[in-house]
Amino acid sequence: MIETPSQTLDLSNYPEENKKDIQNYLKTYANNQEKLQILDSSASLRVNKNESNFMYVSEIIKHPNLSPESLPESLDKYYQEHWNIMNKTIEKEPELSLKTLECLLEKESFISVENIAEILDEDEYDIEIILEDWREFLHLETQENTPYYKFYHPSFHHWLKEKLRDNITD
Repeated sequence: MIETPSQTLDLSNYPEENKKDIQNYLKTYANNQEKLQILDSSASLRVNKNESNFMYVSEIIKHPNLSPESLPESLDKYYQEHWNIMNKTIEKEPELSLKTLECLLEKESFISVENIAEILDEDEYDIEIILEDWREFLHLETQENTPYYKFYHPSFHHWLKEKLRDNITD
């Protein structure tokens, strides 16, 4: 077996470069004035609000006539796949997992394991296990040696809120 060095690149550490790449992509996509006008009129607010997620931007601009509340089918399916993976944890520990999810969805900013544990009056270790299971869907930021979590993208955060609301009303 040949081992190759690897390195992880977290694009969230390079927001300005990422933004420039997305702007270049938009200019390339809008190779004629008509497409550019369509983008400017219908998708620009959504693109600007979510411009750090390349996949989101690339899917939104393919569907310029979608209402602001709607997602392209491809993104909806992608988020559903995320939810299916998250559900494996929820099935193992339903009550605590759902409460933890609700804490993460309560606000769009970062929250620490300690804060979640305080809010839920639960053990930090149990919450850490859940968050570790969901790690691929979370953005982690460390402040003063304390990890803080939030969902990796606002549109996924919103999608999850809607999913939970729909499940409660069903």
